[in-house]
Amino acid sequence: MAALGILRVLTEERGHHTAALSWDPDRWHAVIDGGGWESPQDIAAELAAVIDTIPPMARYRASHPTGRPPGGQRPGLADPAIPLRRDVRDAWQPLRNPAGARWLAGTLSDITPGGIGPEEAFDQPVLRSPFIQRYGRQSLRTFFSAPLGYVRRDPTLILDALTTGTRVSGCIGELLDHSAHTAGLDPVDPGPWGVPGVTWLATMALPILPVRVDRHGALARCWYRYPGTEHRPGRRRMAWPMWRTPLNLPMVQTLLDHPNINPNPDPTVRVRWEVDLAGLTSLGVLTVFGGERRQKPGSK
Repeated sequence: MAALGILRVLTEERGHHTAALSWDPDRWHAVIDGGGWESPQDIAAELAAVIDTIPPMARYRASHPTGRPPGGQRPGLADPAIPLRRDVRDAWQPLRNPAGARWLAGTLSDITPGGIGPEEAFDQPVLRSPFIQRYGRQSLRTFFSAPLGYVRRDPTLILDALTTGTRVSGCIGELLDHSAHTAGLDPVDPGPWGVPGVTWLATMALPILPVRVDRHGALARCWYRYPGTEHRPGRRRMAWPMWRTPLNLPMVQTLLDHPNINPNPDPTVRVRWEVDLAGLTSLGVLTVFGGERRQKPGSK
């Protein structure tokens, strides 16, 4: 996800439309090419140049509909990462421009999966991208502002993200970095230990990972739902390819939507994780990885 963020920033924010992304088949490292850069320092400087151009995120009231608290919470307890539709509409009013619309599309969706009438829809929570999960009392605003704050205070963390990936105590990784909570680098300080620059770059990919909605809830580009039953929806899982051929941003977006990446399109298959690589190897795809959200040990 961080590699996608790098490619998007270089292409859309810095105007390097020849920038291309591929993967080293031996070490599975991302390779950024096509911009004439001679070192990681050159790429880091390009990425750091956008930090001060990022506007504050819109604010909204954290709330949930009366009598229907999300996630089984007790009535009266708000979820700061899931606003109501009416609040999103009001908060994003000043940002009605193409760039703001793309950020919104990659973050939230106010599409109703079904069963909610138009009159009460504005009093229902919006659907949040599966890339975004709440940590404690984290809000949607701090999901973005926390990693941005790290790189604003210390832009050298961007170069660190491209090279060594040093873990920093207290950085939660915004639940995009599973290892931030399992690294166990210091028995005295159990963590979290995230990589701030990598997390910030990952958040910068969201405009090219739009939220999608099925009848059970929110998905996004790269996210699919396992076939479920009539009374129980299938789990959400993420699938992403790795490829050897350098691809620019439009090519990458097209590849991520390739129908062969959808795992288990057969509704009779509910357990195995299988992807049909036919038709993908000719596009330079090396393999397709998959994963799903895991509950943090000890959490409810």
